[in-house]
Amino acid sequence: MAPEFTPADDQRSEDADADRIPIEEWDRVVAAVEQFDAPGMRETVDELCLEFDRASLTIGRDGTVEGTMPLHTTAATAEWIELDPEADTITVGGPELRYTFRRP
Repeated sequence: MAPEFTPADDQRSEDADADRIPIEEWDRVVAAVEQFDAPGMRETVDELCLEFDRASLTIGRDGTVEGTMPLHTTAATAEWIELDPEADTITVGGPELRYTFRRP
């Protein structure tokens, strides 16, 4: 299933927001993304890159996000990140962004 890229129309409760990690809390972002256990994870001072056979997700310390899959490429800016281990997804978002990357 391909990643989703939709305008932010999130109707979540405030309790659900507790799962979101602000991009500004970079050490928490790194720790959370490491739990995603991507086969090809690279970390630099300014970004994290998860690489799979035909897909990748890059998250920048400044909030830039780039996602690639065989049929699309996405570039945007995010304010938070959220992992869902049960669904095998990473979602990034902000006031006008919600992008969900699903493990291929």
